[in-house]
Amino acid sequence: MNKKFLLLAGVVSVLSMNGLTVYADSTVSTNSENLLVNRSTNADGSTNYEISMTNYPTYQGTFIGSGGDINHGIRIESDGISISDTVEENAGHPDDRHSRIGAGYFDMYNGTHELVWLEDYGLAILDRKENKYMAQMEPKTFTMSNVQSGDKSELSTDGTKIVHYDNENSIEYNTNYGYNGVTITTTDGDHDNEKTVSLTNKGLDNGNNKIVNVSKGEVSKTSTEVINGS
Repeated sequence: MNKKFLLLAGVVSVLSMNGLTVYADSTVSTNSENLLVNRSTNADGSTNYEISMTNYPTYQGTFIGSGGDINHGIRIESDGISISDTVEENAGHPDDRHSRIGAGYFDMYNGTHELVWLEDYGLAILDRKENKYMAQMEPKTFTMSNVQSGDKSELSTDGTKIVHYDNENSIEYNTNYGYNGVTITTTDGDHDNEKTVSLTNKGLDNGNNKIVNVSKGEVSKTSTEVINGS
């Protein structure tokens, strides 16, 4: 950018601009990160100050809004940009709205739900009323949750998991779909009596349960079919 202009000493007594102050008595104070000042003497003995902006000026922060209300406007700061339309700062009012973006994070809030992305964590949707995650996307896993019951489904690079919780907030049913088969684990309300049924590439494990509702068959020495006994 490097904009330049001249000041003739004695015309103005004090000029303040973005960290620069020029006094008529030839005293110069400047923020060298933003402005450069070059002083020279004219043939008639008067003094000129040539002021130029650096190519990349720095600022502490900028606010765009009305009436100086930081809850309604756009803020540009060293750590990011935020757009706010809130009833009261951090009040969590249903009419609040805000968006923030910075180095390593993103946050968008519509009054009830919040979309967040954090570096080294992933993307998440939060129910702000319950303060619980509804959905999370991490490098190897995507999880959807019912904020009321706690039930959730998880899709990962290893397969799919569906979890159901009982009234005590303990896992009651846990179903896993993996690359080598399906596993269903249940506690049947008794968390000391866990049972697992699986159908994998190693065969069927029926978890000490009966096989029911099978067709009639005959038992012979050469039979490879399985039927229930009486």
